[in-house]
Amino acid sequence: MKYLLLMGLTIIVSACSTGTSFTGMNELELAAYNRERPPKEHVYCVKQAETSSFIRKRTCRTYRDWIAHNERAWMYINVLNSRPNTVMKGAKRR
Repeated sequence: MKYLLLMGLTIIVSACSTGTSFTGMNELELAAYNRERPPKEHVYCVKQAETSSFIRKRTCRTYRDWIAHNERAWMYINVLNSRPNTVMKGAKRR
């Protein structure tokens, strides 16, 4: 009984993870994949290091996803760089 339950669970998990993994592809495989797709659906991979780490991680996204990611990052940076319009009490104006 346990064997059948384990076997069924294994089949369900493997069926759910049948998506394409771009991080495991090399450049030739990625180029072959992109050749069959329109330019907006091409996948691009970049090796990036996290802010607090020297370990580079390969990140793969479609062209549309990279555009959306860059727009969100740009908006986040603008929020961090913005200065509030309010003046604190006791602070001198320049």
